[in-house]
Amino acid sequence: KEERTTIDRAAKREFQLLESLQHPGILRAHGFTEHELGPALILEYDPTACRLDHYLSERRQTLGADQRLHLLRQIAEVIRFAHEKKVVHRALSPRSILVTDPDSDHPRIRVFNWQAGYRDASTSSTGLPITCTLHIDRLVDDASTAFMAPEALSGTEELGEHVDVFSLGALAYYLFSGIAP
Repeated sequence: KEERTTIDRAAKREFQLLESLQHPGILRAHGFTEHELGPALILEYDPTACRLDHYLSERRQTLGADQRLHLLRQIAEVIRFAHEKKVVHRALSPRSILVTDPDSDHPRIRVFNWQAGYRDASTSSTGLPITCTLHIDRLVDDASTAFMAPEALSGTEELGEHVDVFSLGALAYYLFSGIAP
């Protein structure tokens, strides 16, 4: 029952965050629904999209530095936009980034999996906080934790935009070295 409550809160949190984040680099949620198996977000679907980790494993040998930099800049732009809206992703990893139009010379990215994120209450447009979970380990798979700042996993009060900056640095390392941090 406790795990179901955590998952339900995470799904509602993600939907609320996505309602306020209208950006071409963020995967949009079209709806939220309850189901006997649990909460469900109805997200945009692109049949050609693939996760960044899969994209890199398939194209690692053929991607040039300019294409890698293009992907990194797009991710950084999305995170900058979210931070301007006082939203922190907190679990940014290759498993939370889709690459759309992967066969083009300039593929686009879409960030998703905002269930661990939160919004700073002091500056939100509604004045209402969207608080972060203390049970982030229940919402993020082990492979993604290598990209997360240590304090994002510890549940301390010292969270902020810097946890996404840490993840962005880990993603840059991964994009250019091909090795997970």
